[in-house]
Amino acid sequence: MARVYHEVAEPVLTSGRFSHYPDFAAELQKIQTKAGTLVPFKLNRSQLFRERLIQEIESFCSVCRHHTLAEDGRALDACPDCGTGRDWCGPCERRFVTEGREDGALHCPECGTLGLGLPVRLVEGKSRRMGASTHYQGRQSWKCMTNRNHGALIASHAEKSVGAIFRKCKLFHSQMPRGLKPWTKHNNTALLDFQTPDAVSGLHSWQQVFLAKSAEDARGDTVRDAHYSEAAFYGTVASKFMLASIQTLPELPGTTAAIESTANGPGNYFHTKYLSAKVWWTDEHGDPAPPPWMPLKRAHPGSPDSAWYAIFVPFFLNDEYRVALRVPEGEFRSSLDEEERWLLDTFGEYGCTLECLQWRRTTIVDKCEGKIGQFHQEYPATDEQMFATTGSLAFAPHDIDRMDKTHVCHCEVCIPKGVMSVPEENVCPDHQWYEVIDEYERPEGQYGARFYN
Repeated sequence: MARVYHEVAEPVLTSGRFSHYPDFAAELQKIQTKAGTLVPFKLNRSQLFRERLIQEIESFCSVCRHHTLAEDGRALDACPDCGTGRDWCGPCERRFVTEGREDGALHCPECGTLGLGLPVRLVEGKSRRMGASTHYQGRQSWKCMTNRNHGALIASHAEKSVGAIFRKCKLFHSQMPRGLKPWTKHNNTALLDFQTPDAVSGLHSWQQVFLAKSAEDARGDTVRDAHYSEAAFYGTVASKFMLASIQTLPELPGTTAAIESTANGPGNYFHTKYLSAKVWWTDEHGDPAPPPWMPLKRAHPGSPDSAWYAIFVPFFLNDEYRVALRVPEGEFRSSLDEEERWLLDTFGEYGCTLECLQWRRTTIVDKCEGKIGQFHQEYPATDEQMFATTGSLAFAPHDIDRMDKTHVCHCEVCIPKGVMSVPEENVCPDHQWYEVIDEYERPEGQYGARFYN
């Protein structure tokens, strides 16, 4: 007699009780610390910065053009202005239906709106060991375990890297408490398949890993969640692999694609994708207004036609990147060089403290061979530093920026992109313009270029 498998965890997980990810993570997910112990997954400061961005995108009202989050960051059931919700169109006062669309997505039968939320499409540059992969995988596991038929893929450039990421997924599942651990049919080194062993019931969600080596490997089933780790190191196959893989994601609310990486210099797929992505944050006039550590995106706000958004996470958002001062504070302050003073003045309110600068000095000496260029690559403070050419820089980025503001022409023709006014310190003289006219008369029958003797 065949064994009958009953769902226990699945109805609870999909009931809507766990709709706020930070609560789910802290209550039900465990991570392994650097000391080797298992602790509840409480999002750190850099992860909360990313989480807020994702939540705003997931709760965005396309009718009123703003997110629908409460002050505590929890998503509201409906837009407070137009009343649009997950299954209700406020302006049309119509219940959403699935009929009429080939993809079966919920939509308003009158105006076609898909309700709250946009597809999450992020291109993230980051400093090393900021917990980005852990955060993305924690969210992906949460989505797979609280939704039915939620397919997800994970890709990286090397077996060691993708294996380490997938072990986090398996840990999230194995540490779920009794009564809330969903069934798995396959649980191996490449696949977590959330269904009963007889494949009759269960969530029918899954997580699968890929190496970013072959475009053909990326083709296959439709997925709702994709995490591309260390994309700057995908090499020559990056464009073909990503082209094939991205096609498997429907452009619907509730889907997520995240491309994240530390830097590997300019000119590669990741760099190009970051530049073309838009800026989510805007000022009161609706103009792009990224955080101060994203000057590259302030100057290059991306293509208005793109559905992707850029995010950069600097090293000082990691509260672990701090050590006690090794000399008295006054002595340490007096020893700050120009870049350190700039970091303290510009990012002090965001966590770039003296203790953070002490950690920076130690890391440059002990982990970066004393080379500031290597530190900028591995632990950038801005997205401009992230994409600086690998190796030692001939000039410090802040020195170049200061020279630009002081000596580069800012006339109406030459003003750098993204700059709205002439810096007060600029001393470049005004241009003198001349009109050059070639009065040479071509003899009859002469063709081709003009010859000069």
